Amino acid sequence: MVLMVGSGFSLNILDNKSKIEAAEHIRHLSQMDPLTGLPLFQKALQKMESRYFDKGNMTAKLAFAILELEGLRQIREVHGQHINDRVICIIADRLSRICTENEIIARGRGDTLVAISMQLFSNSSINSFFQKLEMAVEVPIEENGQIFNLHLNAGISHFPENAEEVALLPGQAELALTRTAHNKGSNIVVYDRNIDEGKRTLSALAMDLRYAVEREELELYYQPQNDVMTGDLIGFEVLLRWNHAERGMISPDNFIPLAEETGLIIPIGEWVLRTACECAAGWDKPYKIAVNVAPAQLTTGDLPAKVRQILKDTGLPHQRLELEITETSIIEDHLHTLHVVQQLKQIGISLAMDDFGTGYSSLSMLQTFPFDKIKIDRSFISGVSENPHSAAIARATIVLANGLQINSLAEGVEDQKDLNFLREIGCHEAQGYFFGKPMPFSGIEEMVNPRENAVTFNKKYKLALVPGG
Repeated sequence: MVLMVGSGFSLNILDNKSKIEAAEHIRHLSQMDPLTGLPLFQKALQKMESRYFDKGNMTAKLAFAILELEGLRQIREVHGQHINDRVICIIADRLSRICTENEIIARGRGDTLVAISMQLFSNSSINSFFQKLEMAVEVPIEENGQIFNLHLNAGISHFPENAEEVALLPGQAELALTRTAHNKGSNIVVYDRNIDEGKRTLSALAMDLRYAVEREELELYYQPQNDVMTGDLIGFEVLLRWNHAERGMISPDNFIPLAEETGLIIPIGEWVLRTACECAAGWDKPYKIAVNVAPAQLTTGDLPAKVRQILKDTGLPHQRLELEITETSIIEDHLHTLHVVQQLKQIGISLAMDDFGTGYSSLSMLQTFPFDKIKIDRSFISGVSENPHSAAIARATIVLANGLQINSLAEGVEDQKDLNFLREIGCHEAQGYFFGKPMPFSGIEEMVNPRENAVTFNKKYKLALVPGG
């Protein structure tokens, strides 16, 4: 009995010991990368943070860097995942061997590694640390009978110089890493609050822009276009505005480039065209509307079909629609754009060359493309009566337009002197603050509709803000 009880007690001890060892092994595995044997970067950062504050040397910097191995993707695509993993392990081992007690290499997300260092007192010591890592990475790797060459890209952030909390370092380093692709000076980039926070803000803005139509944050503004000789209203240029729910009105100079970069300009451009046509179709006065076309809309090739369908759906007569095309849209793909423009002309709409005079080949464009109007850029018109150089350019442009038997429109007319000058040289149309600033529909409602129809149409216009018309 004594032997049996003793054996059971011993087995119980061994069982508990095994459970403890198993739990410790699982805990260890949860903190380590199974491929490289490196600690995971979250645990490594916590460890270094604890050591940093334990030492109490607040004059030192804690540096956190995300290391990207340039060339690794090509190795994976050509030689497979197995060789990819072997190369990562070799680099991880190299970097770990050259680290001191105040430095550590860890595993980051995906195929990235992380370097963390403390006891850095100056920019020169930080540079020395990363130069050491860079030299180790760039030593050629011989594996499976092949020679592989890698280069190091690094995004770095420091505590307390950059981050208020150590936990913010990974995010800041990741932002810095994204700039290495566009940084011509160095492949090792340190986080810069002004640059990188601006980039973060733009990224957040781009995400919000995806839902701006659904949230009814986009709105059309209308700027009057007038006959130069009589001063009569003849139409409106349609302009897009974004009234963000939290940020308020956002300048088109900020969100239009974002829309073009992300490809959102195509659905947004279609929404603008459809909404503008639906709005104008309900006016009692048959004024023309001019809508800008982005380069991406021209390159898709289906713009003529969309324009034809929108005119059919909204009932707007084709002669009341004018599309404005910039020179940059044409330069990107000259032959394709010419084909699209010719199809648009067959619909019966008008075409205007926007921002004339700001490009390099405007004259050759006029010779090739069937434009109905030249829009002279505001930079040549504002204060034209007092600027002889601007006056000479404006006069030459008007003479050219008249010779080609197409209309001319001057942008940026701000006072009576500008208007008088345009009358003297024979300009046909004008727009600018002298005639009126861009306004929401409520600002032009009395111009286009009788008073008794205003409330009814305004309700219809708001319905047009729903995606899909």
